[in-house]
Amino acid sequence: MVNPVQTLAPLAILLVVAAITLSIGADILDTMRAGYITGSADCNTSNQTLCGYDYNASLGAVQGVDELGSWQPTIGLVVAAAVVIGIVMLAF
Repeated sequence: MVNPVQTLAPLAILLVVAAITLSIGADILDTMRAGYITGSADCNTSNQTLCGYDYNASLGAVQGVDELGSWQPTIGLVVAAAVVIGIVMLAF
């Protein structure tokens, strides 16, 4: 049986890499989204009603990455709980 403490370091590195990937990806998507603002009357920084499909798709992508990133603390808590439960189970 694998010691749960030995699996803690790879899991922690995985969470860090996921957080870095999400933050860099969100920054890239947000930069792309800002590039679709044309500056016309219905597509400027204060009014994005007619910016088009590209703007709407990139906005949805940014919101999706943001939602996935908001689950990161919960995922970390579940991983930590699994390690603690594994240590307790190993003790018995």
